[in-house]
Amino acid sequence: VNQSALYHFKSKLDHQKEITMTKYSTQNIFGWDPGMGNQKLFSFEGGTIFPSHIAMKNGSTVAASGGIKAKNKPMELNVKGSEFYAGLSSHWYGEPIENLGYDRLLGAPELRVMFYAVITKHIRKYRLDNQFSISKIVVGLPFELCGEDFEKNKRKVSKFLKGTHTWQADGQSYKITIEQVDITNQAIGAFFDMQLDSDCKFIPDNVRFNRGGILVVSVGNKTTEILFLDDMKLVPNKTAGKTYGVSDLLRMTDPEGL
Repeated sequence: VNQSALYHFKSKLDHQKEITMTKYSTQNIFGWDPGMGNQKLFSFEGGTIFPSHIAMKNGSTVAASGGIKAKNKPMELNVKGSEFYAGLSSHWYGEPIENLGYDRLLGAPELRVMFYAVITKHIRKYRLDNQFSISKIVVGLPFELCGEDFEKNKRKVSKFLKGTHTWQADGQSYKITIEQVDITNQAIGAFFDMQLDSDCKFIPDNVRFNRGGILVVSVGNKTTEILFLDDMKLVPNKTAGKTYGVSDLLRMTDPEGL
């Protein structure tokens, strides 16, 4: 498989006539998977993962008692005057927000907090400016949000993301502007993830743009998607998604939450 064929296929996914990796590298493009278990954010600098745990800040907290230290403090966020905790220990500090419904992925207030948390970590990790513009962000959604209501759901996510965002994290101010929002399904993200390395280059042994059937299974914390491609075309009756994931398996094996 030659490189021009690979780029040609990728251009179809982006609804453009011709796209090359060179063109991509001149733009500030981000990819975001707002997973129920973890937020995954990727740019040309690299990738960042942040737990999808948030809580409302409900007053002051005790840092230590009798020589016993408190658990590691989570990230503190101030979003439009409301205060939140984000991170693994957030539920130990504030009032947990545990909405696992699909409305969470379509612009619910907690989605905004999780997005700010993962992009804050990304900025810190790669030492980016606290103020910058994103030319395009591609968001991966579960299959069940990419069906008959796809256009409506796309408008909801675009309305939430497009434009200027300001927030504070641990007392520091941040500001980003997002110019364009694209939506895809999470399974196609998994399809490319297995073929690209951390530098966004194709791994020769993993390239699967060949003719014939390709089955992609994407298993998340709360969703599972199955994508079947035949000659690089989606087969509708063999493609589906359900709201079951590894968290449900955990509850089956440990129903008492031990």
